[in-house]
Amino acid sequence: MADEINPIPTETIEPTAVTPVKEKEEKKFSQSELDKVVAERLSREKASTKKIIDEFSTEKTNLETTLKTYEDQIEKILAPQLEDIPEEFQSLFNKLTLLEKIEWLASRQSKTEKKGIPATPKPKEAETKPIKKIGTFI
Repeated sequence: MADEINPIPTETIEPTAVTPVKEKEEKKFSQSELDKVVAERLSREKASTKKIIDEFSTEKTNLETTLKTYEDQIEKILAPQLEDIPEEFQSLFNKLTLLEKIEWLASRQSKTEKKGIPATPKPKEAETKPIKKIGTFI
């Protein structure tokens, strides 16, 4: 019993008829249909791009207006300081950008603050000798 080997049962497989799998037929487009599809897609992309451009143009205009307002306010603040500039330099100074004007005025102000008016020196004791009278005045 232990020596007996059970054979593996094998079933006979009968060949069946192979049915060919039908591949999906690809839809073929005519040139006019392709042109129509491409034109529709292009028009959608143009419309979305135009919308984005319009939004950015509006935002740019708003920012430019705000910037101009700020520049005008800064010019008003700087006007009193600009009056101290000699007339022969006014035409040159007006050609500077706003930032350059501010930087120039700041450097000018820091230079004048550093110099200032020196304190009156105290006399040395050796120089404070009594003055001798040479004669009398009538």
